[in-house]
Amino acid sequence: MSGQIYFVVASDGNKYGPADLPTLNQWAADGRIAGDTLIEMQGSATPPFPFASLPGAVVPGGMPQPDPTPAPFEQPMADLGSSQDDPAPWTPPTEQPAAAPVYPETPTYSAAYNRTTTAPVDSGNTVTKSLVLSILGIVCCSIFTAPFGLYFGMKAKRENLPNGQVAFVMGWVSLVLSILQIIGSIIYFVAIVATMPSPL
Repeated sequence: MSGQIYFVVASDGNKYGPADLPTLNQWAADGRIAGDTLIEMQGSATPPFPFASLPGAVVPGGMPQPDPTPAPFEQPMADLGSSQDDPAPWTPPTEQPAAAPVYPETPTYSAAYNRTTTAPVDSGNTVTKSLVLSILGIVCCSIFTAPFGLYFGMKAKRENLPNGQVAFVMGWVSLVLSILQIIGSIIYFVAIVATMPSPL
């Protein structure tokens, strides 16, 4: 196949070919195409035109009158002289339906709402020890018990024990009051000594 390549455009819009001018003339001689059959030139932007208007076209019996209902081609492209090396006819792509969007599953929080929080257990009676020692430090002005009350109060708060914050505050109050009482006692003793008459 040599020269310009053409395609036959059927009434249903399908294209058959490819074919050069001698092949088209042979198809016309065989009665497979007529003078009003539309031809499209490969690689050209020219719209399809009747075969009879193609320079060099040989139409048996001259230009026939247009048939309002021309018969469609019954031969596929391969039967009209296309070789194995010729490109296959163009087929418009089939539009695929758009896939439905997939949304992530909504997490459920029933398990989180059903969880129960267990408070820490004061197995060593840390809070009780802190409160007892702190109260003794306040009542007895004991500098020896107040620091231990504060120590157990800090431990109870660090372990998030029930009433741990109360024990912690009581420990500090006991320690501060014990120190203030000691300071007050010292000041009182110095004042008494200062007011005592000196020996002759």
